[in-house]
Amino acid sequence: SIVNCDAACQAQVAAERRRWFFNQLIPHELAHAFLNYWMGSRTSAIPIWFNEGQAVNNELEGLEEAIDRVRTLAQSGQLERLAVMDARTIIGRNDLPRVRDWYAQAASLVAFLYQRWGLESLGAIIRLVKEGKTFEAALRSVTGLSLDAYEIAWREWLGLREIPPTFVPTPTLFFFPTPTHEPTPPRP
Repeated sequence: SIVNCDAACQAQVAAERRRWFFNQLIPHELAHAFLNYWMGSRTSAIPIWFNEGQAVNNELEGLEEAIDRVRTLAQSGQLERLAVMDARTIIGRNDLPRVRDWYAQAASLVAFLYQRWGLESLGAIIRLVKEGKTFEAALRSVTGLSLDAYEIAWREWLGLREIPPTFVPTPTLFFFPTPTHEPTPPRP
C-alpha cells in the first residue's frame, strides 16, 4: 500500500501514474473525443465495444497484454458474445476484472480488424456510418462479413474453432392438425 511506502517508493508510484496518464488515458480519451467530434450525432450508431476498442487501440501501451488476456479468456471459454458486448457496459461496473476483460475483448475486436483489413478499415467503417449506413452494413461493406461472421472470424483469430453459442433456441416445427369438415347431418 502507498501508506507504507517510503519516498522513493512514492516517487515510483507517481511516475507509474504519470506514465499511465500520458501513455494510456490521454490517447484513449483523445480517440473518443475525435470520434465524437467527427461523427457528431451519429456517434451513437457505433457500438460501444467498437468505440472503446478503437480507443484502447489508440493507447501507446497495454494492447499486447490485453490481447494476451483475451486469448486466455478464449481458451477458458469466457469470451462474451459480440451481440451482448454493449449490454455488458452497464453490468458489473464495480467488478474490475470483468471490466478489464470487457475492454480487452473490445480492443482485440478492433485489433483483429486492423490486422485482417488494415488500419484504414476503421476509418472506412466510421465514414460509412457517418454517411447513414448501419454499423453492420458498414462492417459488411468493408470486411465482407456480417456481424456474426465477424465474431466467428475473430474467435478463430484468437485460436478457437468452435462456433459460439446462440442466444435464440432453434425453433421446433409444430404442425397443427389439419381441420376436417364433416357436414352436420340435417335435422329431422
